[in-house]
Amino acid sequence: MKRILTLALASALALPALAHAEKGSPLWLRHQQISPDGSQIAFCYKGDIYTVPTAGGQALRLTSNAAYDGTPIWSPDSRSLAFSSDREGSKDVYIVKADGSGLRRLTYSSEKEVPVAFLDGSTLLFQSYVMPDVKDGMYPWDWFVQTYSLDLSKTIARPKLYGAYPMLMPSLRSGEILYTDVKGYEDIWRKHAISPVTRDIWLRSKDGKHTKLTTFGGEDRNAVWDSKGGFYYLSEREGSFNVYHRDAATAAAAD
Repeated sequence: MKRILTLALASALALPALAHAEKGSPLWLRHQQISPDGSQIAFCYKGDIYTVPTAGGQALRLTSNAAYDGTPIWSPDSRSLAFSSDREGSKDVYIVKADGSGLRRLTYSSEKEVPVAFLDGSTLLFQSYVMPDVKDGMYPWDWFVQTYSLDLSKTIARPKLYGAYPMLMPSLRSGEILYTDVKGYEDIWRKHAISPVTRDIWLRSKDGKHTKLTTFGGEDRNAVWDSKGGFYYLSEREGSFNVYHRDAATAAAAD
């Protein structure tokens, strides 16, 4: 909760800086991401990427073009951000330094690619629906995105398949990944849903093993690691969405 409150406060402090560009208070600051070192918050406003100090102050605009730039993801050292942009047509993944310099395009597919997390300082995960052959997809529908990795140390990075199934909203810690699954179509805004396709939290261990951590018949999603091996997540198990906490080592038996 402290992390959430910090994000809300810093986003609010960014408003005066943006207000210089237009009259009134700006709305719809989206895709907020706190940097790993806790010093900056990246966010999207009107299709461009900005950063602002968590202590408040002047917001720095990192991108400026007619395209839509969004979904910023911080690198582990807080010096760069990956983001998606449709400046070349379909959404591709780009990376830029935290001061706005060194823009580099990373993906070139005609499909939509969106960055989701850094595995380490040189490996980026992104999601897309790239199916060269019908046999390559588990489900014949572009809502079931696949996860790919990119080696950023190479001048031309060729994507490698990391997961052939959706791994939504991943949270990484020491090589382990918490993620939300997708079993079928379920509107994220539907309240009090109980069905076989509502979402659950899974853990991908360092050796590639996948363990289901929640089994509630409704929605469990948006898991985020804490600093001690537990995690916070959203659940409707008591009626409405609230924040819950579990220990990852015992979560599978808790339901």
